[in-house]
Amino acid sequence: MAKFSDYVKDYQDAQYDNFSQLPEWYMANYDSFSGRLREVKLGSSNTFLHSSVNNGVYLQVYVPVVDSEFEATFEVAGDPSKDDSVLQKKKGLQQWLSEEGYKTRDVNNSKKVTIKVSSVSEMLQLWNDFWS
Repeated sequence: MAKFSDYVKDYQDAQYDNFSQLPEWYMANYDSFSGRLREVKLGSSNTFLHSSVNNGVYLQVYVPVVDSEFEATFEVAGDPSKDDSVLQKKKGLQQWLSEEGYKTRDVNNSKKVTIKVSSVSEMLQLWNDFWS
């Protein structure tokens, strides 16, 4: 009769390490992301991060595999047709981003603002500033 430990070893050897596919910048800055992410998607060409809500605002980023310019999108939670504070919060967000040197662009949805980000390190700084 075979030892039970042989079956366990075969099972353990066959397991896939999901974390081996996470980008290095993500793992190196895991403390910045821990407890602050609503969704993470790994794709062949990018990594998608969707933050938890912070003061009524979400941050969404598609980080390309190749280090190149990309966009970060901020979305204010709520319905602007029912709550005037949504648009006020969006204006405050645009002012903050402008003071940080970003040129903002409205997205079709009136609750969203998009900016260009030049690198992963800039995105990490933006992420930390968003949560500070």
